[in-house]
Amino acid sequence: MSEELKPCPFCGAEAWLNDYEAKFGDMTVQSRCPQCKFCGCNLGYFPTKAKAIAAWNRRYQPPEDAR
Repeated sequence: MSEELKPCPFCGAEAWLNDYEAKFGDMTVQSRCPQCKFCGCNLGYFPTKAKAIAAWNRRYQPPEDAR
Protein backbone atom coordinates (compact mmCIF):
# COMPACT_ATOMS: atom_id res chain seq x y z
CA MET A 1 0.00 0.00 0.00
CA SER A 2 1.23 3.48 -0.82
CA GLU A 3 1.92 5.92 2.02
CA GLU A 4 1.13 8.79 -0.34
CA LEU A 5 -2.30 10.32 -0.78
CA LYS A 6 -3.66 10.68 -4.32
CA PRO A 7 -4.88 14.12 -5.44
CA CYS A 8 -8.44 15.12 -4.56
CA PRO A 9 -10.92 13.21 -6.75
CA PHE A 10 -13.07 16.35 -7.15
CA CYS A 11 -10.66 19.25 -7.75
CA GLY A 12 -7.28 17.54 -8.26
CA ALA A 13 -5.52 19.47 -5.47
CA GLU A 14 -3.09 17.99 -2.94
CA ALA A 15 -4.49 16.10 0.04
CA TRP A 16 -3.23 15.77 3.60
CA LEU A 17 -3.98 13.77 6.75
CA ASN A 18 -5.54 15.76 9.56
CA ASP A 19 -4.39 14.03 12.77
CA TYR A 20 -6.84 14.30 15.63
CA GLU A 21 -6.24 13.43 19.25
CA ALA A 22 -8.73 13.72 22.10
CA LYS A 23 -8.23 12.94 25.77
CA PHE A 24 -11.04 11.67 27.95
CA GLY A 25 -9.68 11.27 31.47
CA ASP A 26 -6.99 8.58 31.24
CA MET A 27 -8.03 7.54 27.73
CA THR A 28 -6.55 9.05 24.55
CA VAL A 29 -8.27 8.60 21.20
CA GLN A 30 -6.35 9.21 17.97
CA SER A 31 -7.76 9.28 14.45
CA ARG A 32 -6.87 10.49 10.95
CA CYS A 33 -8.99 12.40 8.46
CA PRO A 34 -7.86 12.53 4.80
CA GLN A 35 -8.71 15.98 3.47
CA CYS A 36 -8.19 18.14 0.36
CA LYS A 37 -6.03 21.22 0.98
CA PHE A 38 -8.03 23.29 -1.53
CA CYS A 39 -11.72 22.38 -1.50
CA GLY A 40 -11.84 20.79 1.96
CA CYS A 41 -13.42 17.53 0.81
CA ASN A 42 -12.87 14.84 3.45
CA LEU A 43 -13.96 11.31 4.29
CA GLY A 44 -14.33 11.62 8.03
CA TYR A 45 -12.04 10.09 10.64
CA PHE A 46 -10.37 6.67 10.58
CA PRO A 47 -8.70 4.82 13.46
CA THR A 48 -5.38 4.29 11.66
CA LYS A 49 -3.22 6.10 9.11
CA ALA A 50 -3.28 3.05 6.82
CA LYS A 51 -7.10 2.91 6.76
CA ALA A 52 -7.36 6.66 6.11
CA ILE A 53 -4.93 6.49 3.18
CA ALA A 54 -6.58 3.39 1.70
CA ALA A 55 -10.03 5.02 1.87
CA TRP A 56 -8.86 8.27 0.27
CA ASN A 57 -6.92 6.54 -2.49
CA ARG A 58 -9.80 4.23 -3.45
CA ARG A 59 -11.46 5.31 -6.70
CA TYR A 60 -14.63 4.14 -8.41
CA GLN A 61 -13.97 1.90 -11.43
CA PRO A 62 -16.97 1.47 -13.74
CA PRO A 63 -17.58 -2.07 -14.97
CA GLU A 64 -15.83 -2.99 -18.22
CA ASP A 65 -19.14 -3.22 -20.13
CA ALA A 66 -20.07 0.35 -19.10
CA ARG A 67 -16.92 1.92 -20.56
